[in-house]
Amino acid sequence: MLSDDQIIRRALKGDNPVFRELVRRYEKGMFRLALRMLSRREDAEDAVQEAFLRSYQNLSAYSGEGKFQAWLRRACAFAA
Repeated sequence: MLSDDQIIRRALKGDNPVFRELVRRYEKGMFRLALRMLSRREDAEDAVQEAFLRSYQNLSAYSGEGKFQAWLRRACAFAA
């Protein structure tokens, strides 16, 4: 199994499908967090989708310091 950092390096080199593994790893936790913050299931689903889209678009901003999940939560606040 690839580490988060390995997946990120591959995605940054153009292996876009590998990013799906990060989505698979973190989508449930992100959804639970979004649901607590937003209350409505539909809003939470939309927010999580937007969060992963933003994280993919800004993946080069991830410095590799700390855990990817923490960066994902900070970088993609559900207030959007």
